[in-house]
This record gives sequence, structure tokens and C-alpha cells, in this order.
Amino acid sequence: MAARVMTSLALVGAGRWGRQLLRVFDPRCRVARVCHRGSPETRAWLERHYPRVPVTTDPAEIFGAQDVEAVVIATPIATHAALTRSALEAGKHVFVEKPLATDPAEGRALAGLAASRRRVLSVGHVFLHHPVLERIRQLTADDPVRFAAMSWQKLGTFEEDLFWNLVSHEVAIASALFGERPKDAEVLEARGVVTACDIASIRLAFEGGRGCLMAVNRCAPSRAKQVTLLTERGRVLAWDDDRLLRLTPERAWETVETSREEPLALEAEAFLGRIGSSDGGRVEEIGPLVVDVVDRLLSVA
Repeated sequence: MAARVMTSLALVGAGRWGRQLLRVFDPRCRVARVCHRGSPETRAWLERHYPRVPVTTDPAEIFGAQDVEAVVIATPIATHAALTRSALEAGKHVFVEKPLATDPAEGRALAGLAASRRRVLSVGHVFLHHPVLERIRQLTADDPVRFAAMSWQKLGTFEEDLFWNLVSHEVAIASALFGERPKDAEVLEARGVVTACDIASIRLAFEGGRGCLMAVNRCAPSRAKQVTLLTERGRVLAWDDDRLLRLTPERAWETVETSREEPLALEAEAFLGRIGSSDGGRVEEIGPLVVDVVDRLLSVA
């Protein structure tokens, strides 16, 4: 969806991921301000790469700015809910990195606030905008997914809780693949290595006996993200990083062509495209849904 050229946007949080968001939003709208925590390194980086953009260390200045129509929030997870609420109460459209909150009641309250103010509220589940997922949806429109095996291996991101930071992405993907909210969620195994929990195995159950197994490991020696799907008719598809593969009757993998567009750029365009559109007050269900499911998982971990 094409973005509105005149959207004026401010970024709160200019760390590693905030800089990626700034990169994709900058060509698509007017970045009016950037707020960060005051790090000299961040200030120097912004002066070098975005010298024209005013910088502040006070989020209230962003929320009170009359020339800011939308706010992008890329701060530590514990701050998401409070910053989102302040932005919505100030009348801003909000794009907040996942998760929306860490309390289900707060997630629902934020969704309700956005709807009552007719503000766009989008949550940054970037994999939902991946061209491979879109192609899977097309291929399974008349042959639904029956089972999914999901695996994510990497090293790092120890500063945030494993479930809120990584498992939340997997829950969003699974909900999209099955087209519904899981009816049951169970932690099969959870082990700590660097922190209290760095490796987890999870089961999600959906209606009709359909299910999903997830394995997330942030202490792995190599990086890989894979999803293997079995459809109702017995077809097998595999999402392997940025590739989509299909198992042939001869038991060989063949590549399925997909778009090469960048998921993060598509996500930015989707958010901007909703601003001012007829569904501007409709809040994406995925934000509160993921908060609810991850909270359930943590309660039984």
C-alpha cells in the first residue's frame, strides 16, 4: 500500500533497531524529530547520518509536538506500554516494536484507547510482512496448514526476556499461518544458559487438531530461522530464512519464487498507508493476541 507523502513522524529510541526503522521510514515520510536516551555515541551517529533532523532526549517533547502526526517507538520492552499510552493520549498514530505490552490487560486497554481515538496502532511483528509468508498464505488458501515445526537459532539478544523478545515473533507467525488464535499453549522445556531462560521448546494447539511445535535457542553456534509446514492435503513447504521451498513427489526440494522486497520496508509502508485511510481506527488484533499468549506461556514455564 502506498504511503502518504506528507505523514510527519517522530522516532522514540535510536538504538540498533531504531536506526533500522529510521532507515526505512525516512524515505517514505517526513521525520520531524528523533528522541534518544542521551548517549554521546547515538547523538554523534544522528548528527552524521541525519543532520537535518532535530534531536531531543525528552519523549514529552515528541508527544506535545503539533507537527508530529505519528510516533514510532523502538525502546526497551518494559517501556513500550507507557510510551504507547502517552502517544495515543496525545492524539498520535503509533507504531511500536513488539511486544505491545507485557500485561494482557494493558495490551487490551491500549487497543481500546487507539480505537476510541481513531488512531492507528501497529505492532512491529516484522515477519508478518515477509514476502515468504505472503506466498505461503496464497499457497495454503484452499489447503490449510495442519502442522508447523518452527526453529529459530541465533546467538545474542540476552538483554531482554526470551519469550517477550523472540517467542513473541514465533507466536505471531503461527497465528498468521493457522489463521486464528491458539486455543492452548504449553512450554515443553525451558533452560537457562546466559540468563534464566535462553532455550525453549513450546507447543501451540489450534482448532481441529492442528498444532505447532516451536524451538527457540539464542545460544546457538550458527544462525538459522526455519518453518516446516504440512498441509491438510499432505503437501510440505519450508520457509528457510528468506527462501520458500516445496517438497516434490520425488522427495526433492524445489524453490518457490517469492518477492525480494524487504519485510521491514513493507511493514513501514503498511503502517503509513493506514494513516488517514477508512480503517484508521481499526486496531490490529495481533498485538494484544501475542501479549495474551506469551503471558500464558510464562505462567506455565
